[in-house]
Amino acid sequence: MSKILKLEGPPDEVLGTLLKFMGALDNPIVYIGDLVQNALDARATQIKITLVKKGKTTEKIICSDNGVGFEQSFEKYSKSLTSSIKKRHDYFEKLRAEGNLRGEFCIGLYGFASLCNDLSIVNISQDIGKMKDTNGNDIVDDNLQLMYKCRRMRISKQNLQAIVDEEGTFETDRVSHGVTVILSNLTETTRRKFTVQRIVDYVSNKNRSDLLKKTLKIEVTDGKITQKVEPHVYKGEKVITKTVYPDQKDIRFRGHGSLDSELYYHHPRKGSTIIVTVKGEPIYNDLCKKVEGFDKFPWNSGMVSGTVEYDRLSKQPGREGVQKDISYDVFIDLLKILEPAVEEKVKLIEDGLQSKDDDLLNKRLHEAFINVRKDTGLGSKGPIPVVVKGSLERIEVFPDKETVQAYGSKTFYVRVYDDEDNELTELDGIQFYWSLTGKLGKIFPQGRDIIFDAEHIIGTTDITVTVKDTKFSKELSRKIEIAIINPIDCGGLHRVRISPEIVVMSFNKHKNFVAIAEDANGNVIGKGIKYSWNIVSSTSNGSEINKDKGDSIIFVSGKVAGQVKIRLVAQHGILVREDFVSIDIKDVPATKKNKKGGEGVPRLEKVSSFEYPMWHSKLDENVQVLYCNTEHKDYAEVKNNSDKRHKYIANLYAKELTLVECRDSSVAYYGERLLEIMSSLNKHWDLLSK
Repeated sequence: MSKILKLEGPPDEVLGTLLKFMGALDNPIVYIGDLVQNALDARATQIKITLVKKGKTTEKIICSDNGVGFEQSFEKYSKSLTSSIKKRHDYFEKLRAEGNLRGEFCIGLYGFASLCNDLSIVNISQDIGKMKDTNGNDIVDDNLQLMYKCRRMRISKQNLQAIVDEEGTFETDRVSHGVTVILSNLTETTRRKFTVQRIVDYVSNKNRSDLLKKTLKIEVTDGKITQKVEPHVYKGEKVITKTVYPDQKDIRFRGHGSLDSELYYHHPRKGSTIIVTVKGEPIYNDLCKKVEGFDKFPWNSGMVSGTVEYDRLSKQPGREGVQKDISYDVFIDLLKILEPAVEEKVKLIEDGLQSKDDDLLNKRLHEAFINVRKDTGLGSKGPIPVVVKGSLERIEVFPDKETVQAYGSKTFYVRVYDDEDNELTELDGIQFYWSLTGKLGKIFPQGRDIIFDAEHIIGTTDITVTVKDTKFSKELSRKIEIAIINPIDCGGLHRVRISPEIVVMSFNKHKNFVAIAEDANGNVIGKGIKYSWNIVSSTSNGSEINKDKGDSIIFVSGKVAGQVKIRLVAQHGILVREDFVSIDIKDVPATKKNKKGGEGVPRLEKVSSFEYPMWHSKLDENVQVLYCNTEHKDYAEVKNNSDKRHKYIANLYAKELTLVECRDSSVAYYGERLLEIMSSLNKHWDLLSK
C-alpha cells in the first residue's frame, strides 16, 4: 500500500536551500560522506556503497548500512525538506545531548537535488517487527537470518511530494535492520565524477579515526571492482605523535581536555594539509588557512600533513567550522604549546634532507665539471684558441696610465690584434717582453699580464711591453705611465674589508679570513698596513683566532651554537679603518671539501643578504667559495624543486668560472666562451640526471 505525503517547507526556504546546495556540492562525493556519517550515527558497523554502471558512466548509487534505521513511520519526517531528519528522532536527540552526534547539521532530505533527480530511502527499523508466516512464526532466510519488514519513501525533484510504500522487499538485498539510500537519474556531473577510487580516497580520509578502530567495515563496488576502505595512511617521516594538556594553573582552562596530534613530513612539497578533527570528524580541512594566526612555519610549509584532534570544540551549524567559545581559546593555546616541538622536529628533518641534497649536488657538480674541463679546457691557462687570421698589427695596454699608492699594487695586461683587427687569442709564436724604468717598484711578468708592486719612494716611472710575432717577424712596443703617490694624497687607506663576508660554520671547524685594504680609487694596498684581529661579541662560544698572519687569520669555531663577531682594524700611517664579520655557528653537517688538483669546484654557501641584490652569485677566489643569493627572484622559482635548483646552481658555477678565466677578455669573447661552457654543461648534466 502506498501513501502520498506533502513535504512541507516555506517557499523561500525551499528556494534558498536549492540554490545553496546546487552550487555548494561542486564535489558530489561530499554527499556520500554525509551518508556515511548518518550511518555511523545510527550505530552502523557495516556500510556498502554500490555504483551501478552503464558502460563507463554511473547510472545509480546505492548506500546501505546495518544501523538502527528510522522509526516506524515516515510521516513525522515530512517536515524535513531542508533540515536534518535527526532533529525529529528520539535516539538522535540522545546522541546530541551526549555530544556524540555527527550529522547534526545535515543538508536535509532535499540535499540530493544537486546530485540526482530521484531519491529512494528503504528503511528496516529494529522496531518495525519481524516478517511472520501464516502461523505467526518468524521467517528465516537460507543464511539463518531473520527477515524484517521494509518501508520505502520515494522523492522526486520535480515536485515536493514523497510516495511512501508501507511494506515490501523493494530494491534491497538486506535481511537485517538498516537503511538503503538509492540515488537515481543522476546529473551529468555526478555521472562523470563518481568512481570507486574517488569514493575510497574520500571516505578513507574523512573517516580515518573510525576505520582505525577496526570495528567499522566500509566497502565500495561497481560490480567489477570491489575495494575495502582502509584508514588513510600518511606518507613520509613521522614528525610527532603527542598529547598536549592545557595549563591547569589558568582557572579558565581547568576541566578542558587534551589535544592529540599525529603529523608527518613530506618531501618534496606536495601541498599537504593538517586537518582539525572533533571525535574523528574533520571540522577544518586546512589548519593554517582556517585557524587565524597559524598561516606560518611550520604549519604552512606544505611539507607537514596529518591531524590535530580536540574533542571539546563545539561545531558550528553548517558544513565546516566551530564556535569561538572558551573551548576554542583552549584549542588555540594548545596549538601554541605544540608549535615549538613541531618546528624543532621539522627543522631537524630538513637539515638531514639538506645534507643529503648537498651531497647529491656536490657529486653532480664534480662529475659534470670534470667532463666540461675535458671538452672545453675550462680553467686551463689562457682562453680557448681561435683561428689566427693574420699577422701582428696592433697592441693595446690596459690601463696605459695609472696612479699607484706607495706600497700599492696594480695588474696590467696587453691585447694583440692582427691586420684584420681580430684579437689574437692563439698565442703560438707571440712573445711578450716587459721592462721597468728606474727602481720605484718591482714587476712580476705573467705572459701577457704583469703585476707592479710600488716601493715607498714617490715619483713617476714607466713599464714597456714589447710584443714579438716570430711567425711573421713583427715587433710592436707600448709604454705604461705610472705615478707613485703618498697614500695621504688620495685619501690613503679608504676602506678595509674581510673576506668572506657571510659565514656559517659547524662545531670545531677551521676557517680562513683575509683582510683586503683599498684606497679611494678601489686599488688594493699591498704593503704598509698594520692589521689587528679580535673577537668582540659578548661571548666567544669557545671559538678562538689561530695563526694570526696580519693580513689573514685562521678562525676555529667552538662547540656551542650562537653568533660570534670578529673585528678587524687596519692602520696605514695616521689612517685607521675597521670592518666586522659575523659567524653563525650551528650544529650542521660538515660540507665536503673539494678535491685537490683542479678537479673540484669551489665550495657552495647559500646566503640571504648580498652586497648587490640583483646578483645571482659571487665567487670569492681567496677562499674558493661560491656564494648563491637565495633572495634572488630566479632562485625563488626553483628552490622547491631539487632538480631545477641543482641545474640553476650548476649554471652559476659555469658563469663564475668562466668569468675567472675571461676577466681580461672582451665582453664579446666572454659571451662566446660562456655559451661554449654552458653547452657542454647542459649535455653532461642531462646525462647525470637520467
